[in-house]
Amino acid sequence: MESFNWLLENRQSFPKDLRVEFYMDSQLAYSQLVGRYKVKNPVLRNMLFEIRIKEKELGFDTYYMHVPREQNKKADALVNMALDFKI
Repeated sequence: MESFNWLLENRQSFPKDLRVEFYMDSQLAYSQLVGRYKVKNPVLRNMLFEIRIKEKELGFDTYYMHVPREQNKKADALVNMALDFKI
């Protein structure tokens, strides 16, 4: 959600035809976001609903891409470093 919030706060800085792409290594999350799988968990369903609201508020084309974990090792390491630093 923080990515959406940052985009919403800064959207005036971007061209109106911006294409927003989110890359993720979770096959399940990707499949749920693109509608391939149903979201049964009520907490996750509420999160998906919030994401859809943010997509509309943003007004940019939004795409989700799956990146297999084995192709995402550097990004995964950077996220872990960031999380370790915040703790």
